[in-house]
Amino acid sequence: MKDIVVIIPTYDPNETIMSEFMTKLQKEFKNIIVVNDGCRSEFDDFFKKLGEKKIKILKNNVNLGKGMALKHAYNYVLNEYPKCKGVVSADCDGQHTVEDIKKLAEACIKNPEALVIGVRDFNQEIVPKRSRFGNKITKLVMEELVDISISDTQTGLRAMSYEMIKTFIKSGGERYEYETNQLIDCKVKNIPVVEVPIETIYIDGNSESHFNPIGDSIKIYKLFSGYFAKLLLILFLNLLIFNIILKIVTLPSIITVTFAIILANLACIKLKLKDIDIVNRIVYVITLVVLTLILGGITNISYTICYFVCMILSYLLIRIFFE
Repeated sequence: MKDIVVIIPTYDPNETIMSEFMTKLQKEFKNIIVVNDGCRSEFDDFFKKLGEKKIKILKNNVNLGKGMALKHAYNYVLNEYPKCKGVVSADCDGQHTVEDIKKLAEACIKNPEALVIGVRDFNQEIVPKRSRFGNKITKLVMEELVDISISDTQTGLRAMSYEMIKTFIKSGGERYEYETNQLIDCKVKNIPVVEVPIETIYIDGNSESHFNPIGDSIKIYKLFSGYFAKLLLILFLNLLIFNIILKIVTLPSIITVTFAIILANLACIKLKLKDIDIVNRIVYVITLVVLTLILGGITNISYTICYFVCMILSYLLIRIFFE
């Protein structure tokens, strides 16, 4: 494919795996960029041989991280390939097939306004436990705090049009958190995400990955700190309004509690992190009222504490039965 540029960020790669991958890739794509992201000097001959095969090699003198490697390549594409239709970025560790890269390239051409991502099936036994768990946690956090649903939050196989590069090159982050920021920016800037099913491949338990489970995970989840702070603010205001109404309204407890819950939720609608449809919102409030009255009626716990507990219970019930 002549209209698509393939970007491969690398850091101390497995030469055998990458050589086989590049040989297959060159049969299908003319324009390929490999970013040497500060690899050790022992890899210099390997990159020299790739360059001799008319593969463009970009080099970072020191390891700057995957995000910076991608931005380096994006900037090069914007300057040197002004007529290309888009780019596909893929990993060098054998997780992505040439066939899947072609699928994303085609989807990119058809969806120039979107971020196209290749999604794996995390239910397969081949998926390492840490990868399955990490994706589930990040997927849940993004759904609840950012209000965007992504099947594969960790995928490194992504495609975007030439014009979209200008948007995503400005996304924050230097290492793996950069790819998470791309997804967050899709929500913030109302950019559609197109998911393309790809083959699920993990070679030797994904031993070639340079992802640091602790350090990189901390950087990724720090991105959600602002959303989490807003969630706490919503919870605090909701409970505060509920408690104030309980103290100033002297009607029977059933009426007072119902009124307090409805008013507290109405007051916090504008602050909601998620766009909840009207049916789910009504069901949530009704469930909340019933559970709070029942729990308050059968225990000696204050209605404020009952309300807090029932907010969690109601949320879980809505997720189980309505989503």
